[in-house]
Order: sequence, then C-alpha cells, then structure tokens
Amino acid sequence: MSSNLKMRQIEGFVNMNGLVRAIENGKQRGSSKSVTIDGTIIWCSAAIQKYNEKYKAHVSVIKNDNIVTETFDILFTREFITLTEAIECIDTNGCVKFEEFTALKGQKIFCPDFSEENET
Repeated sequence: MSSNLKMRQIEGFVNMNGLVRAIENGKQRGSSKSVTIDGTIIWCSAAIQKYNEKYKAHVSVIKNDNIVTETFDILFTREFITLTEAIECIDTNGCVKFEEFTALKGQKIFCPDFSEENET
C-alpha cells in the first residue's frame, strides 16, 4: 500500500471520527447539493442531529421546477434509537450520503423539534 493511499485512509478515518463525535455532542451535521438526472436539476439535503437522546435523520429531495410550489419528491425527519439506524436511513434515501456530511457553519438544514413525513 502506498504511503499516499494510507494517509488518505487515515485522514478519512479522522474526519469520520470527528463527524460522529460532533453528532454525539448534539451538533447537526449534513450536506446539500444539486444533481442533474436526465436533464432535470434536483436539490437534495440530508442531516443528522442527536436530540433528546435520540437521533433525528432528515432528508429532502425536490426538483428545481417544483421549488416554487414546494412539492417535494422526498421530505421527512425521522427519529432513531441508534446513530447506525439514522445513517442507514440517510444512505438509503435521497442522493446525499453520510460520508459527504460536514459542519454546517451556523446554518441548520432542519429543526429537530419536529418529525415530519411527506405523502410520498
């Protein structure tokens, strides 16, 4: 194994460890991005926060054409007992994966006071 590859693996582990530690301390961590699928721009967000000793996982997916009417393809905030369950929820819904999460720099993606589920 090259030293460069080994260093990237160590950096990834340290970053992931810091991400988990921040979540365990009640910080919200997540990410937002746009993707283009078949010529359609889609906006995706996901985040996790430990709140009242449970883990809140939030996912939203909306086509650019539906932003004005706020017609989401996916929109939910769900509560989980373990961080692993919350991560699995994030990784199986939407287009933002847990490994893409970062600090949100003063902004939050969702309010952890509420759980919500859209009709889809």
